[in-house]
Amino acid sequence: MPGDADAAKRAERATADDAAAAEAAVDAAERGAAAPPWTKTGGDETSAVHVGDLRFLDPASPDFDLRDHIQQVKSLVNSLGYTRSQIDVTWSDLTVAVPGESEDQVPEISTFATNTEQCLGKPLSLVHKVQALAGRAGALCGIRKPSGGELPPDRLILKGLTGYARSGELTLIIGPPGSGCSTLCNVLSGQTRHYKAVRGDVRFNGTKLGDQLPSSLGLVAVGEADLHFPTLTVDQTIELATTLRTQLPEGHELRGQLIELRKTVTECVLGIHHVRNTLVGDELVRGVSGGERRRVTIAEMLSTVGRFLVLDAYSKGLDAATSLDIIKSLRIAARELGSTIIATQYQISKEIYEQFDNVVVLRESECIYFGPIGEACAYFQGLNFRVPVRRTVPDLLSTLADDPVTFPEDADEAARTPQSVEELSEAYHQSQAFAECRQLVSEGMVRPPPAPAHQSEDARAFMARQYLVSWPTQFRLVFKREWRGEKQRP
Repeated sequence: MPGDADAAKRAERATADDAAAAEAAVDAAERGAAAPPWTKTGGDETSAVHVGDLRFLDPASPDFDLRDHIQQVKSLVNSLGYTRSQIDVTWSDLTVAVPGESEDQVPEISTFATNTEQCLGKPLSLVHKVQALAGRAGALCGIRKPSGGELPPDRLILKGLTGYARSGELTLIIGPPGSGCSTLCNVLSGQTRHYKAVRGDVRFNGTKLGDQLPSSLGLVAVGEADLHFPTLTVDQTIELATTLRTQLPEGHELRGQLIELRKTVTECVLGIHHVRNTLVGDELVRGVSGGERRRVTIAEMLSTVGRFLVLDAYSKGLDAATSLDIIKSLRIAARELGSTIIATQYQISKEIYEQFDNVVVLRESECIYFGPIGEACAYFQGLNFRVPVRRTVPDLLSTLADDPVTFPEDADEAARTPQSVEELSEAYHQSQAFAECRQLVSEGMVRPPPAPAHQSEDARAFMARQYLVSWPTQFRLVFKREWRGEKQRP
């Protein structure tokens, strides 16, 4: 019948169309595999312009690999001309002093409300404080001495430290509380305003900077405390940090995709993607757990892709497996992006220890070893120390950094073994390890920033900016953060 014949012809045409569509899909897939997704070919040359998207780097895929992801994104950014330089950090004869009196060792954070309360509630105490300050000022000016006699001498919390941190490497600082680990991190990250005196030399790529480090340095410092806006979600917190430090200019067609991709990858790598819509919280606002909050802090740091990362007690509140995963991710970032990473820790496992390149051992504000992690054991064995049975090299370093130290049982060996911190420090400063360290620091280890030939004037000007986003954008993002925080407040 005529109707059946027409239906057969329509079915035949549909089959042909399906076959043509399938063939076109195969051709498109082959073309996509032959060229990177951010390139388009036209004429005789390939233009480094992304015409697709970045969904092929989905972190939820079982084939996702962090190293491959970083290489792909780095290739994308470099192809657009936004190549960043690397940073080598050196410190020489670094000494830090604080006032000798205990009442001046811990700075107070004052506000108008606290000052008013002190003035109205404790007038006599305020008068006494003013008198004490006047007495100290007079003593410093030679007018008179305070009632207690001479001013107490300054207390040194770092004593003549020398070392370096190279780009692409991880440097570990081992030491018990009070040994100066946090102080060294603060000084290297430019947080010196609470110290009475900082003497020595700190240089970045051979250049000595002032007390206020520029934002263009790419420094990201993480302290022991997890400071966040408690009424923001995990996703909103990481999104803000990523948006402010994404290495593409505003208005670029890939900027939004790169921000979303970097945020998602960071959340998945640190295992907080499942709580992305949960408030960060604090002591008063219910939110994520303490360990998850610590991971949010590290995720906020990683999402900025800084050139110089300083982590003080990064594994606080984290289990050993999570700490190992984080340090492995940091190692990949250092190797692929050329980041300079410094982290502090007191007790550390062998697996985590082996992820680092160099180690600094501090004891009572003095350095008793600095050098490659593979040479630390041999160095201390040369001083007649032995790794205890069923213990590891990190255990030995933690023991040496603390007090008391376990000495050899043999009396003759014990007599030849440095026992006090002064003897350990003197032995190190007379060693070949210190001589090599001093030579590298004196050379400066300057690595000039790369200047690719294809980098445009706009890209060069953007990479030299102090802030990667404009002032109106900063204002909009901060206003949005405050509005979200108030709206989501329980």
